[in-house]
Formats: sequence, structure tokens, C-alpha cells
Amino acid sequence: MYRHSCPCDSSSTDKTRSSATAESSRSVLDGALYADSSQINRDLKKHVLNRMRQDKTYDLIRSDELILKFGSSLLKKVGTKGRRRIATRMRLLAKVVVTLRKLLDMPDRSLSFFLDGTYFDAVLEAVEILSGARFDEQGQRVFEKPSIVTMVGNLLRKCCGLKKGLAARRTDGEDMSKEVDRFLTLFDSDWSDCM
Repeated sequence: MYRHSCPCDSSSTDKTRSSATAESSRSVLDGALYADSSQINRDLKKHVLNRMRQDKTYDLIRSDELILKFGSSLLKKVGTKGRRRIATRMRLLAKVVVTLRKLLDMPDRSLSFFLDGTYFDAVLEAVEILSGARFDEQGQRVFEKPSIVTMVGNLLRKCCGLKKGLAARRTDGEDMSKEVDRFLTLFDSDWSDCM
């Protein structure tokens, strides 16, 4: 589906919008697709998790369902040659969760919990901390690590799609889906202005 292009589609804005739609649809599908999650975990464990440095971040990754689902989805997309890239992105998501836990004094919460409109401002603050946001001498807002802002924004959007997919699989998933929708509404309206 993502390779399909409409011959009558001539504007670049429409092409960008359609590729973003295809990407978000793929995220929802990846979140809802797998009936046998042990298969995903086996491949992810073999190719990515077993090669990661085992520290506190690793422990968080292994215990967070959404980060594991993200890693499995990315492994399926890029294959085993991209295992370092997958591990790096999973670690970055874990760092966001650790920062959020410290900010909100919620030590046992997962990434899925924070992908709710209620915690959007805290997510912004966590990303500012991780990226080293500050004001320079001219009063201009600068980031010491601007690539983190871009990468986390992309990762959060993908994780929102995965959470919607997980919600679609559960009988009590309506509330999860509403949480993600509120987060995405704020993300679409405020992320680029704030970051």
C-alpha cells in the first residue's frame, strides 16, 4: 500500500500527506496485527535485545510493552541489518520515559501511559531536557541536540499509531484510543510551534 502512487496526484503537498497517511496506517496495522506476540519477542530478543548493553535503560525497555512493540515493528520494516538503529531508537524512547517518570514522580509508568493528552506538556518538557533547550544571548531558543527533537517527534507519532493498534485489539481499548487521539491532536497543533 505504501508503494502505491496515484497518477493524478500532482502536488508535492498531497504526496507528503499521502505518505504520512500510509505511514500512520502502517503503525496502526502493526499494533493490531500480531496475534502471537511471542513470535515478535523471539525475533526482537534474538536480533536486538540480546546485543544491547544491559543496564537500567535495558531493563525499562524489556518491561515496556509499547517500546517492545515499536522495536518489533521496526525490525519487521528494516530487517536485522538495522538492529543498531532499532536499539538506538528504543533506548531514546526509554530515556524519554525515564525523564517523564522523574518529572512527574511516577516511577512505574510506561510509555503508553504518557501518550495521553493529559501528559502532553510533560512530554514537551522531557524532550526539552533531553535535547538541551535553552535561550542564547539574543533571546533565541536553541537546542544543544536538535536531532533528538526531530527523532523523538517521529518516534512518538509512530508509537501513537502502535498504541491505537493495541487498543483496537482489546475489548476495553476505547479509552486507550481516546487518550491517543487527544495526544495526537495536541501533537499536530503544538509540537512544531513548541519544538
